Amino acid sequence: MTITYRNIKGTALTYDEMDENIRDLRQDTTIDRVLENGNTTTKNISVGSINATAISINNQSAFSSPPVIGDITPNTITGTTITDNKGEIRLIPINVKTSTYTLQLSDHGKFISTASGVTVPANIFSAGQSITIYNSSALDITITQDSGVTMYQIGTDTTGNRTLTQKGLATIICVATNTFVIAGGGLS
Repeated sequence: MTITYRNIKGTALTYDEMDENIRDLRQDTTIDRVLENGNTTTKNISVGSINATAISINNQSAFSSPPVIGDITPNTITGTTITDNKGEIRLIPINVKTSTYTLQLSDHGKFISTASGVTVPANIFSAGQSITIYNSSALDITITQDSGVTMYQIGTDTTGNRTLTQKGLATIICVATNTFVIAGGGLS
């Protein structure tokens, strides 16, 4: 961007020079331009939506731990809807199944609504990943531990397949490689 100016008293800009200055200002005004050369602001910046795979400030990740970068502490993010690659953060994504289903990695963090049996497969999930299963039917369904999987009923050393009664709800959490704990209402 080049701004034309006159530093000699009595010398005015031409209309063409003024038009060019305004055009340059409109086309080249970005937050980077406003803050360059040591300019600062204490004003809040409101953004309707930010789509990014990473956010960095002063060449440091805004998602570091602890999340402090210079004078910026991004502990609070406020918005009407905050989403990630699975959808709205405060909404548990649903995956409706109408036939027997084997869990997939993409089911992590979701709940499965089904009227049929569900299998927990080996070598898919990592510690900390979880899935919730809702039995939408009027009959019992079986949650099956696949070969190579150990699935403990919460609070016991009992392993094996589980029965989820009608309208029952169970959460399965991976606690180690191929090791899960299952808990819920209507679970036996």
